[in-house]
Amino acid sequence: MSPLFKLPLLPLIEIVKCCSTKEIVLLSMTSSRSLRIMNTLLKHMRYCDNIIIEMSIYPSVHKITVATNHEQCHIHVNNTNWMRTASSCERTFNDCKYYLDDYFYGLKTYWQDDDTAIQMVYNHIVDLFGTPVTSLAYNPSEEKLYLNLLEFVLNKQGVIEYCSVGLVNLSEKNSARVLNHLQKVENLNISLKVLNCNVSKFKLQNLMIEDGDDISFQKLIELNCESISIYQQCRYNNSLQNKDLNSYLSHWTAGFFPRLKNFRLETQAPLILSRILKRINFEPSADQMEIDDEDTILTAGPFSIRRVTDGKLATVCILDTWDRNGVELTVLELLVKN
Repeated sequence: MSPLFKLPLLPLIEIVKCCSTKEIVLLSMTSSRSLRIMNTLLKHMRYCDNIIIEMSIYPSVHKITVATNHEQCHIHVNNTNWMRTASSCERTFNDCKYYLDDYFYGLKTYWQDDDTAIQMVYNHIVDLFGTPVTSLAYNPSEEKLYLNLLEFVLNKQGVIEYCSVGLVNLSEKNSARVLNHLQKVENLNISLKVLNCNVSKFKLQNLMIEDGDDISFQKLIELNCESISIYQQCRYNNSLQNKDLNSYLSHWTAGFFPRLKNFRLETQAPLILSRILKRINFEPSADQMEIDDEDTILTAGPFSIRRVTDGKLATVCILDTWDRNGVELTVLELLVKN
């Protein structure tokens, strides 16, 4: 344990107040008792009230970022393939030897077993600041899925608020294994490539698909989610046409997708609400649409449609908006009432 922790409480608090986040992390890593003392001090100082912790997982390189109102500290966890870039500063953490590089924005660490190391570092940082990881950038490979790490994180904190999955090519079997773990993610941004299995058995929460140009109608009706947002970049040959959306809404009125609360499709292709609602009973909605963005215009609807199985109502409308490059976009939105 550092001799610093032998000081009385008040001067110790004043010293910690002057420390950067990086220095706080380094002090806490000197021993298990140091971790407990630093955690108590940070709680007493209310230091962790505005802390945000993010984690990124890549094959052979991982990162945990601790962000406060005025600074960020990046803790890199690298495997031995990156040892050539490390300085000769050997340390011990939880009885594991590692090498440490101290750089301006944080810490670069190098480990013999980076899979075990990222789990230890995650556990240490979450215990130190008393704050769960809110955002995870998860980029597995076919050879390294990091499912043990995902399971460890979810067992410790229950849910992950935000998770984005990189553009990875996984086998059908491994995609299913990954999706099984991601059911506990509240907001999931995922590539269509990861949905190359039967996803109907997975109860996902809020799903965003940013590369949705090639999503098929069959894949769409497999999604068992509370909220779905699909973004298409191509103007023509996009797979979801008016007739597909008509079939999707017809399925909803017939009682399919009982968990669905919101559906949103954003595309450059023309959408015509009269065709989308063909042979579906609808009526003008009495609800007022709340549009926060001044660049978004209501162009069709809102109309109400009813699900025959339980009588639930949903509001359907089409909006026009523009992206950051000034490209005009058409948005179909379905909002299911509670």
